[in-house]
Formats: sequence, C-alpha cells, structure tokens
Amino acid sequence: MDSDSIRYFIRAAELQHLTSAAKELNVSQSTLSAHIKKLENELGCPLFDRIGKHVYLNEYGGIFLKYARRLVSDYERARSELDDLYSKKEWHVTFTMPPLSSFPGIAVKLKEDCPKVVFRNIQTRYEERLDALLRGTVDFCIMGASIRHPALESFTLSHDEMAILLPESHRFAGQESLRLRDLRHEPFANVSNPGAAHEDIKDLTDLEYFCRQAGFSPRIQYWCDISYEVIEAVRNSGCLAILPKRVLQGYNTTGIRILPISEPVCYSYLRLYTLKDVVPRRAVRQVIDSIKKYFAA
Repeated sequence: MDSDSIRYFIRAAELQHLTSAAKELNVSQSTLSAHIKKLENELGCPLFDRIGKHVYLNEYGGIFLKYARRLVSDYERARSELDDLYSKKEWHVTFTMPPLSSFPGIAVKLKEDCPKVVFRNIQTRYEERLDALLRGTVDFCIMGASIRHPALESFTLSHDEMAILLPESHRFAGQESLRLRDLRHEPFANVSNPGAAHEDIKDLTDLEYFCRQAGFSPRIQYWCDISYEVIEAVRNSGCLAILPKRVLQGYNTTGIRILPISEPVCYSYLRLYTLKDVVPRRAVRQVIDSIKKYFAA
C-alpha cells in the first residue's frame, strides 16, 4: 500500500467520478483505476460501486476513507518532520578551530562555496578539540599540533612564518628583526600547552619548540587560552610572544611591534583532522574543500 494509491482513492471518493479525479490528479484514468484496484486487492474487498464513469463509495469504502485521510495526514506530518531533521543534519556543519576572524576572507569564501550550509565553529580550549572530534561532537577540527592517533587522518593546510610581538615601548622595538636567543631572559605570554591535557598531543607549543631550537627554555609568565589573550598580554603586561603572521591579520595590534625572526627559521603548521573511518556528508566535504582552497590560494 503506497501513499499515491491512498491519495488517488481519496480524491476519487470525493469527486465520485474517475475521469474528473484523474484529470485533477494529472494521471491517466487507467492509472487511477489500477491504483484503486490495487488497494481493493490488498484490502480484500471492493471500495466502490461502479455505474458507468461514476463511482460511489460503498460501505467498505466509507470505512476505509476515514482511515485513509488519517494515513495521508500522518504521512505528510512524518515527511515534514523528517525533511526538517534531514535538512538540519545534512546542511549543518559543526567544527572546532581558531576563530574565523583569525583568517581574513575565509568566512566570505565559505559562504560563496557553500551557500546552503549553516556553520557552527565551537570555541573550545585547544586540548578539547581532539576529544570533540573523537566523540563525534564536531565534523572536523583544525589545530597546529601534530597528532598520531589510529582513528584520525590529517591534512596540512598551511605553514606560516612566525613573528615576534613586543610592546612598542620595549627596548628591542626599534630593531628590524630579532634572534630568539637574544630574548632568552625576556618574559613571554603563550597559548596554553596542548600537551598538558591530552595524551595523544605530544608536541610542545610553538614558542617552546622554537626557543629550544635557539638553545633555551622560555620564561613563560602568562598562559593564555587563545591568541587574542596573548596579544592583550603583550599589549598590557610587557611580555613578548610569537604567533603566526596569518593569525595576526585578524586582530587589533595597536601598540604592538611585530618583528620577523632572523634566527632560527620559524614556521607554524595548521592541520585539519577528520575521523578515518567516517564518510563525511556532502556538506562537510564542501566545507573542507573550501577551507583547503582558501589556504592553497
């Protein structure tokens, strides 16, 4: 028993005329008759008494009409609810990454490439991004840490040159560039260490890694959760910091001097992680492809 057969039966019962019902339903009269006959065979009784082209509901048809209308109504409500749910799940893409403001133009590109998608960027602590992906709370995550996990696969989006941030009043502010080893006695602000909270994230922060390359461990005075807080710490506390140049484009750096690092060569990597054994939905694929194109440009 299909929904078309039930709808056809209802309209034929209301009009009491097969030709008129077929015309209104935009089907041939033979198609309409076949659907009604199918219903009668499934129910095991005739639903109409036929006199010429006219059809009249009999006792059986009258009983079935009452339930048929209810069936169609319930079916339409079910379809509407399922369509709403499918649309919500299919076109809503949830991810966790640095704020979109950290990447100038990415929001515009996502909207151009994925006009149907509703985006949600969950702002979690750095170390919580991996857990959100493994739990299925997000469709993908973007972070700098190099993660080795059997359930994950990664794609390197970018490698960005690092820069030193210092207050404009700092004694080194007039330099054209700086060597990291010349800053070994300076206090730093740094984004919270991702390795402190998750066993699968082994990397040092960018600051710790590059300072060790320069032969010292940085004296970190402020641990911050996000890049914005690091920038504010530099502006207001006299600390120094290092951040990717791309990230700095999205923030107000008034009162801060930004200098290149002359030694060692310092680049930060940004990686996109997905679950290895999960086939992403079409909308998720669209968003990931758009993000890859943005970073490749």
